[in-house]
Amino acid sequence: MIEGIVFATTKETNIRLRKWRRSKIDVRVKLCRSQEPGNAVAVRSDTMSEGGMSVYASELLDVGTSVLVEFSLPGTLTELRLRALVRNRSGFRCGLEFTEVAESDRSLIRSYLRSLMEEHGQSPDARRERELA
Repeated sequence: MIEGIVFATTKETNIRLRKWRRSKIDVRVKLCRSQEPGNAVAVRSDTMSEGGMSVYASELLDVGTSVLVEFSLPGTLTELRLRALVRNRSGFRCGLEFTEVAESDRSLIRSYLRSLMEEHGQSPDARRERELA
C-alpha cells in the first residue's frame, strides 16, 4: 500500500491501477496524534483522494501513528474531523489513510473532488489512475 491506497497490478501490462484518483489540494489541516489530543499542529495538505490525503508536516510522525485530522474543504462550511493512519513518510510529506469516515463526510469529499476534476477538464468517472509499476 502506498499512501493508504491499494494497488492492483495487471500481468499483461504491468500497470498498477489506483483505487482512488488523487487531486491536488492546498488547505490548512489541524493534525494531532490520537494519544495526545491537546497537542494539535497546523500542517498543509498536498493531495487528497476519497481514501486519504498527503500533508507536509515538520513534526516527525512515524509510520503506523494514529492521528486525527481536521480541515474544511474550500467553498464549504463543514469542518471534517477524520481519524487517519500514517502509511508512509518521505521527508516532510506524510501519506495518511482515512480509517474512520462517516458516509456523509465521504460523500462531501467525493463531491468536492469530482468538482475539482470537472474544473480541470478531467473525467470524474475515470475512477482509476494508471501508474507504471
